[in-house]
Amino acid sequence: MEVKIRITYNAAKLASALPKIISKTASRYARLSAKGAKKNIDKGVSPALKASTISIRKNRGITGTKPLYETGNLHRSIKADKGSLRMKSYGFQHHKGFTTRASSMIPKKKVPARPFIKPDEQEVLTALNALKKDISQNFRK
Repeated sequence: MEVKIRITYNAAKLASALPKIISKTASRYARLSAKGAKKNIDKGVSPALKASTISIRKNRGITGTKPLYETGNLHRSIKADKGSLRMKSYGFQHHKGFTTRASSMIPKKKVPARPFIKPDEQEVLTALNALKKDISQNFRK
């Protein structure tokens, strides 16, 4: 009995292409996260602003009541850059939640987390499909 083996894949080709694939996927995910974060701020995140925050905004001459959108600086600062997500530092604080400084208008107040940094689920599936396609193309002989 004779056994024949045919190799239909090339792991070395995939191994050499993997750094590029990972970089491309990271860039793609960063772009999707930036787009999703802006979209989430636009539609409004929860929890809603408390009356005290709305009052402070009114005293400053700002009429908006949307969380994370007081002046628009945070929204405009959200960008994808070489596989990473960049924004003003207070954006990450609001995403996780924080306690205000002692010198703040409302000292040592616990600000709730408003998780807004996430891409749209359908777009994540598209990115994963692109990753699968890249891996599959580079694994073939």
